[in-house]
Amino acid sequence: MTAPPPDARLFAVSGLRGPAEAAAIAAALRSFDPAARIWTDPAQGMVAVASTAPAKALSAALANAGFPARPTGGRRGSLGRSLLFGLLLGVGGVVAGFVLGWVVGLGLYATNPECSRPGSCTLMAPVFAVLGAVVGGPVGLVAGLVLGAARRYGR
Repeated sequence: MTAPPPDARLFAVSGLRGPAEAAAIAAALRSFDPAARIWTDPAQGMVAVASTAPAKALSAALANAGFPARPTGGRRGSLGRSLLFGLLLGVGGVVAGFVLGWVVGLGLYATNPECSRPGSCTLMAPVFAVLGAVVGGPVGLVAGLVLGAARRYGR
């Protein structure tokens, strides 16, 4: 494999110096997960593994084979996915906040006795809708970034 798989987890591995060690690492990882796709870079001491197994389990498999390893920051390419996830949840928060605010505003309009006069509460629903969107957007964005980071780092 000339380049790491795009969904691979990266590990800094001690003792990776050449093809013999790379083959031993690949054998250790494949004994743990036969479907794993593996890329090694002996010059930098890096191993990339595309596997459904958790990063801790992959690190343990490498350590059991005599190659202590530490994860180097999650899955490759997942930062962009985390940001996109945050952006999508932020947009969802704006839409949900707008709809919820509109419903709350209409409910208050219907139940407030002061709104029986013409023109007294005409902007209640739009104001609550905008306020809901202003609150929902940042809440969705933060929730998306937190969930995306949790997915990136496997927690």
